[in-house]
Amino acid sequence: MTHRIALINPLQPAMQAAQAAFREGWPEAQCINLLDDSLPDDLLKEGAESPGIRRRITMLLRYAVDLRVSGILFTGSGFGPLLDELAPTLGVPLLKPNQAMYEDALKVGGRLGMLVTFPAAADAMRHDFEAEKSPGSVHSTLEIACVPEALVQLRAGDATEHNRLLAEGAGQLKHCNAILMAQFSSAQAANAVSAATGRPVLTSPGSAVRKLRALIAGL
Repeated sequence: MTHRIALINPLQPAMQAAQAAFREGWPEAQCINLLDDSLPDDLLKEGAESPGIRRRITMLLRYAVDLRVSGILFTGSGFGPLLDELAPTLGVPLLKPNQAMYEDALKVGGRLGMLVTFPAAADAMRHDFEAEKSPGSVHSTLEIACVPEALVQLRAGDATEHNRLLAEGAGQLKHCNAILMAQFSSAQAANAVSAATGRPVLTSPGSAVRKLRALIAGL
């Protein structure tokens, strides 16, 4: 059986990262891509709880459901509380961008570091991380290092400089047990960050595809 998965994306690089993760981890899935690349700038101006942002996210999710998908993956950070609120109304699984990565990270436990390229989403992502903890979880703390210049370079089309800046910024997290790449779009820098720090690196697309495949296809 072929499962249709809707990918809701705020950036072209995030969409490309998700597509690459599906090609590697679940090539049988049929991905449908929805892109609104004005969301990051409008999130900065209005905030995730503004009526305009809420209306747009709701419309994107409803449109995805109307495509008769088996599940939805939202690849943009900073909308966690709103997605939590809307998820029970959809009738299909909805995965937040970092949800599965946090689950994987909490299995590692201890001191965890996260590289963030979109600082406006940092508070929501920390909230989501804390929400994933359970009473039986290994004790874990999260340290965040922000490298906004990397996203600027990526949006300008310079992926090489984006990766270099993240590898450089990861030096602040070398003492951590593992390093998390917060944005889907930053997953491409995972090898550079691993080489620079010698630490295990987790990416949100890789973890998300594994979780969706298990959740929907039982594989």
